[in-house]
Amino acid sequence: LSHKVTSPSGRFLLHYEIEGINAVDPLDENGNNLPDYIDIAATTIDSMWTLGIETLNYNPPPSDGGLGGSDQYDIYFEQLGGGYYGFTHPDGDGPTTSTYVLVDNNFAESTYGRLSNCTDIRSTRELTALRVTLAHEFFHMIQFGYYYNGREGVWWQESSATWMEDVAYPEADDYLQYLCDFLLAHNRSLDSNSFSNRRVYGSSVFSHFLDQRYGRNVVREIWEEHGRRANMLMENFDRVLRQKTSDGLDGAVNEFAVWNYFTGSRHREEFYEEGHKYPTIPIDRLNVTNDAAVETIGIVDHLASAYIAIEPQLRTGMLNITTELERSRWRRRLALVSTNGVEVRELDNDPTV
Repeated sequence: LSHKVTSPSGRFLLHYEIEGINAVDPLDENGNNLPDYIDIAATTIDSMWTLGIETLNYNPPPSDGGLGGSDQYDIYFEQLGGGYYGFTHPDGDGPTTSTYVLVDNNFAESTYGRLSNCTDIRSTRELTALRVTLAHEFFHMIQFGYYYNGREGVWWQESSATWMEDVAYPEADDYLQYLCDFLLAHNRSLDSNSFSNRRVYGSSVFSHFLDQRYGRNVVREIWEEHGRRANMLMENFDRVLRQKTSDGLDGAVNEFAVWNYFTGSRHREEFYEEGHKYPTIPIDRLNVTNDAAVETIGIVDHLASAYIAIEPQLRTGMLNITTELERSRWRRRLALVSTNGVEVRELDNDPTV
């Protein structure tokens, strides 16, 4: 691109056009001979360094060794369109690599600002979209300094990068636009790498859970473990989480499923901070009648969940719950919900309760 400017910190080189299809808005209200859009981008990406490296203690991204014309980190502004916000491109094949970033030049098309497919949440546009995109893409730059190998673990790359948007700009709530694609399909695998319905971005709810349940540092600790092991296996999550809870990943996923039940209209304040903004997950309901047996069956992926709501309608007597769970490890929890509160019980391995 024909124009470029260094960010105030000197760390980033921003490449842009002021004419043609890739042009940014040339408006320059402060008269510094730099488009305001680029001014804002430059200060924003510097603030992401401050947040990610100086405040949250992540490693700086690898240097590109002069690619793009200097040792600075390169950010390019182009007309992406189609609802695409940005891309982080690796310079190498791994296991770590430097990167460069593409960002949309205006976020002005009608494909931005769309309503969510199950809530009244709109995606971000214009300058808000610019800010959350730079937060997202800079976190990818950080990630690839810990570990990168093609599409391995892409769900976690996107989960944690989308989470970082909200860490940086909590008022934007851009991550909410993706949650329907995850929470409304809770029987699918947590670590599904599918981009087809934006599920990988919706998996950011797992990063929010980890943050709120075990502390903000846990996301960084998982990335550090990926770097130490030079892979992105789920065993890395387990090793980190066993430092927080004796049940490790199994216990965390089990508790994650409980938190996901208390979203939307079922939200309770002891779970997600913004859970009232989330979609209400679908569940199977069983109406219990005297001396009658009812059943439900289904298929659930690994690292996924199933929900059964049993409504005894205040009848007296005993309720027997029998589960037949095949092929793999299962954890069961019983949530006793009333207007006065929630009690969650860990059930033992006896299939009858």
